[in-house]
Amino acid sequence: MKVISDTNLVSSISQLVPRLLRTHPYGLCELAKECSEQLHSPVCEIMPSLGNSLHRMITCGELHYDRQHNRVFIG
Repeated sequence: MKVISDTNLVSSISQLVPRLLRTHPYGLCELAKECSEQLHSPVCEIMPSLGNSLHRMITCGELHYDRQHNRVFIG
């Protein structure tokens, strides 16, 4: 299991999430699992950084979250 520092993890997630969302919208759990697989880290280790990254990207308008359908998407 590879250990990634918090700073590197946030940076990696910030680059990975938009790339994943270009193919299709993801639900939060689905996105967490995919990020976990791509980053070779357990979901429980990436969740805090993923949550912070998603919050920042949504607040900045880079991503959108559809609460009704539990989907994160670009646009």
